[in-house]
Parts: sequence; structure tokens; C-alpha cells
Amino acid sequence: MSYTLWDFETGNAIGEYNDEAEALAVVRENIRTHGPSVVHGVALLSIDPGGDSHLIAQGEALLQRLEQRTATG
Repeated sequence: MSYTLWDFETGNAIGEYNDEAEALAVVRENIRTHGPSVVHGVALLSIDPGGDSHLIAQGEALLQRLEQRTATG
């Protein structure tokens, strides 16, 4: 399984990552650099071995997921 950050406002992939923690680290760094509003146009998707994508979180839900994962370690 891999994870992709997707800018759904522009329709461009931001990057592909080996695990969710790696993708969330990129989101965290972008928030640190540009502020929390940067996530409003971003979605986190998982890509299964068959190549199908599944939405995990986008926008505000992505910010909440990041906060939850950060709080739980």
C-alpha cells in the first residue's frame, strides 16, 4: 500500500509515500511553512496493491487527522 497527497484544486499529485506517517510529515512541514490553510485544497489517499485509490481525508478532516496522529504519537 502507498499513500498520495493530492492537490484537488489544481488536480496535481503532490507526492507518493510509503506510509501514512511519511505523507503526514510532509503536510506538517507545509503547515509549518505556509500555515494551516494550506490543507484546504489537499487530500490524502491510499493506493492499494491493485492500483485503486481510496480517500482517507481531505481539507479540514486532513488537518484533524494530522492533529490526532500527532497527539497519539
